[in-house]
Amino acid sequence: MTARLDAAALDQLFLRARSHNGWQAESLPESLLRELYDLARMGPTAANTNPARFVFVTSADAKEKLASVSSGSNQAKIKSAPATVIIGYDLDFPEHMDVLFPHVPGMKNVFSDPATTEQTAFRNASLQGAYFILAARALGLPEGSVMRRIVLPQAIRIVIPAVGNDFIAMTKDSALVSVIGVQELLWRAQAAGRPTGQSFQTIMFAAGVYWV
Repeated sequence: MTARLDAAALDQLFLRARSHNGWQAESLPESLLRELYDLARMGPTAANTNPARFVFVTSADAKEKLASVSSGSNQAKIKSAPATVIIGYDLDFPEHMDVLFPHVPGMKNVFSDPATTEQTAFRNASLQGAYFILAARALGLPEGSVMRRIVLPQAIRIVIPAVGNDFIAMTKDSALVSVIGVQELLWRAQAAGRPTGQSFQTIMFAAGVYWV
């Protein structure tokens, strides 16, 4: 077991880390951005696939170009941030498997199916995006809204179908319970009011209970 990180490190990486919407004016040296990339790329991925590709947008012209295809308040943020990082994935990553996973010859052939290749690239590049956030925090670079603008948009593609299925199932089940519940309440209300001839009052009471 390796040495545990101290409380300050845990705070910086997780407990007190926050996304930011504003940045300091000074530019970031290229050496620091390279250090950030070199740190983030060392995070583990499935079979060392490392499909993520990082594009650092730092020049004024590049920021203007990126901002022009961005939405809402992100345009101003891109222009003011010292650097914006675009994280994508390379579907040709299997071409590098002989170097990345040399102890298993022919690993490239595992990804002969395009669907498997895309799924592997998407999943592991998303993971590398999270590594990038932690690497930025570890180097003292608040990551801004990387989670909101990069990680979540990718995750939503996967989450929406499952959430949609759950919503449909809950709607159907809730409707079934509601119908059974109304019938049960009305039947018991009528049965309770019939001996005294006060069925209306008991039904109104039951309606109040159902409403609550």
